[in-house]
This record gives sequence, C-alpha cells and structure tokens, in this order.
Amino acid sequence: MIKSSQKKLEEITNRYRLADVYLFGSQISGHKHPGSDFDIAVRFEKGIPNPQKRGKIYGNLFSDLISCFNQKNIDLVFIDEAPLHFQFKIVAEGELIYSKNKENSFNFKEKIINHYRDYKYFIDEYFRGALKISTRL
Repeated sequence: MIKSSQKKLEEITNRYRLADVYLFGSQISGHKHPGSDFDIAVRFEKGIPNPQKRGKIYGNLFSDLISCFNQKNIDLVFIDEAPLHFQFKIVAEGELIYSKNKENSFNFKEKIINHYRDYKYFIDEYFRGALKISTRL
C-alpha cells in the first residue's frame, strides 16, 4: 500500500475506532482484473455500533475508504456481523492491512480459526443440505 493511503487509513481507523482492517478477495488471491472490487473487512475496537448509528457509520466509512484507496468499487464488511465461515475466509486468506494492537488482532484471528474448526462439520453439513435442496428445485 502506498504511504499516502496508509496515512489516510490510519486517520480513518482513529476516526471510527477500528481495531483491524483486512483486505481480502481478488486483490489478495491474485485473481484481480480491471473490474475487480476492493473487499475490505473492518473490526471495531468496541464492537459493532448501535443500530441507530450503524447505517450512518457504514455510509461514512464506505465513503472514506473510497477516497482512501481511490477506488469506486468497494465491498465493505463489518467482520463481526459476517457468518463464521466468511470470518474464517477473511482472517485466513486476507491481508491485515491495519492493526491497532497486534496481540489483540492475533487473539481475534486465533479465536475465529478455533471456532471455525469447532463448527466446520456443521457448516459443511448445512451447505450440503442447501445444495441438495437447490438441485431439486
């Protein structure tokens, strides 16, 4: 990431009190193309904002990230709201581009990986069942 983007990102993380910012998806996997979006996941220091402020915070943060990365096509994910299998994909395959506290970030990643391993069988069963149902339609 270029230094000007890093400085802007640090300002954004302070403004919104973000603990972690991940870049994931095609930008990291090597499958990016000219139309690829920027997949960004954020984790707040004190959890997800309350419902009354959530939408406004999402919109403002989204706009600030567009400006920071000079990208119009951004997908923004509040990692704490994502399903466990998606959280796992983000922390296992994504790149941590900002961390307020490395130890805290490591502990969060470890927690997600451990929970995913605990529930992987059930997640796989759920998707197998959903696939069977969809093939019957």
